[in-house]
Amino acid sequence: MKILFNHYKKYPEARDHFLKATEILETRADYHFNLATSYAFLGEYEKAESSFLKTIQIDSGNTKAIHNLFLVYMSEKKFDSAFQINLKLMEKIPGEIYPYLNFGDYYLAKDDTANALVNF
Repeated sequence: MKILFNHYKKYPEARDHFLKATEILETRADYHFNLATSYAFLGEYEKAESSFLKTIQIDSGNTKAIHNLFLVYMSEKKFDSAFQINLKLMEKIPGEIYPYLNFGDYYLAKDDTANALVNF
């Protein structure tokens, strides 16, 4: 499945296999993460959002899922949700640069250059 996704870039086929995997082993966070990522690559943001949320529900410490959910929210222009999930990311990885870069992107999207620069 990951070979289809990573090496051959066959995102629809990979998505179908990831979906089947989540149906068989629905408590595996990594399967939901892979499914969410394939949805995001295909521009199916609502499904990606749902699958990233499921990933986080199963594994609340999955910072990749939290970060990618931020990106999905930004793509959907759900700025309030993006802001809130990035606060959660900041709590999980204090002192890391990624949440600040995310806030920079957030403030740029909101046309707030001053706060974007502070975060960048």
